[in-house]
Amino acid sequence: MKQFKEILRKLLMLIAICAIIFSSYQLYLIYKQTNEADVVDNKIEEIIGKDESEDKSVKYLTEKSYAELAAINADLVGYLYYPSLDIHEVVTQSHDNAYYLDRSFYKDSMVYGTVFMSYDQTKESQNQTLYGHWIQNSTKKFSNLHQLRNQENYEASKTFFYADDEYVYEYEVVYVIYHETYEDDRNVPYWQGDFTDAQFEQFVENAEHQRLYDTQTTIERNDRLMSLQTCITYNSEERLVIIGKEVARTPLEAE
Repeated sequence: MKQFKEILRKLLMLIAICAIIFSSYQLYLIYKQTNEADVVDNKIEEIIGKDESEDKSVKYLTEKSYAELAAINADLVGYLYYPSLDIHEVVTQSHDNAYYLDRSFYKDSMVYGTVFMSYDQTKESQNQTLYGHWIQNSTKKFSNLHQLRNQENYEASKTFFYADDEYVYEYEVVYVIYHETYEDDRNVPYWQGDFTDAQFEQFVENAEHQRLYDTQTTIERNDRLMSLQTCITYNSEERLVIIGKEVARTPLEAE
């Protein structure tokens, strides 16, 4: 009996040691991945600069900084700035929607990936869809979009900005949507770039049905839209989608 207890004690100790080693390794991976993302963000910020405005309402590319970033990666299509949610991301576009899921702006392997526009859309599309990762216990990429699931945060976080190589666009959030499965007939096709009249009418109807709350604003047939999509949980079809409409635009400044 004593021998059995001793074997059991050693076995439990071994299991505990393995658990500690595994947990430590996971923490190391999180630290390593976060550090890699920070390095990339810092390099990009050196080119774009920091937002020095007191109200934190404007931060965007200039023609000069856009050209510098495009020289690094020709897949650049824009820059997203969401001041109230501390989101500031370069936006890329590739030949498919998988390439930048696990690559940095510099095309190195990086689990956090890079925010990207749907491969089949252009700057002329009525709806432009941007994809970004949600990372648990992190503020990286699109993680902070989850703050909009709470209606109390809407008023302070209803405005975001996007810049391409010509203009700075201001958007107002119209819908915060919980997308559960691609098989649902009531889903909002946020991935669609352009619509027929009938498709747009269905888009709005489904958005009204799927919204988490009423923002007291709507979209019209000719409104230009931007949809921000991120995950809700790992290994799931669940998605959080933020749909904004363009409310203003100004030409990109030279520098």
